[in-house]
Amino acid sequence: LSEYAETKKVKRPIKWGDCLTVSLIGTMNDEVMEEWTKDDGYEIQLGDGEYSDEFYKQLEGAKIGDTVDFQMKYGEDDNPYDMGEGVVDYSVTIHKAHIEIYPELTDQFLEETFGFESEEAMREYLKAVLLDTYEFNSRFQLREQLLEKAIEQSTIHKYSDELYKQAKKAVEDEWV
Repeated sequence: LSEYAETKKVKRPIKWGDCLTVSLIGTMNDEVMEEWTKDDGYEIQLGDGEYSDEFYKQLEGAKIGDTVDFQMKYGEDDNPYDMGEGVVDYSVTIHKAHIEIYPELTDQFLEETFGFESEEAMREYLKAVLLDTYEFNSRFQLREQLLEKAIEQSTIHKYSDELYKQAKKAVEDEWV
């Protein structure tokens, strides 16, 4: 529904769910890991999962025009830059902020926009699509698991040396 959402500028302190246009620089061991300038028009939404919740929480309460400097400590497995364990220094400047206001899911909106007679009809359709997708993926995964198990439990026997020699001689006799 995001393509049907309206946007409204925010002038209050930043809250969870707000969409921000920011400049961002992230460095680790004095090496630039990520950099977005004001000209890039880089947008993030607090809580959308692109960054960690801890990252977004650092920006809550800031205002447009503020620069927020903070550090994030990452473990071996959760470093977004695949640089192993370490500390990333971030500097984020907030240039703009807005919220997205989504349309109400009325029967009229659903019919005019998506061709569904009602919210219930849309839910039934989506449920059927999700169920079909789930069943297809489940069958595919089961097939893959069965094949993997069959390969694991298989024993491949080689030909006896005598049979190999006979076959080699037959090929050589035929081609020589």
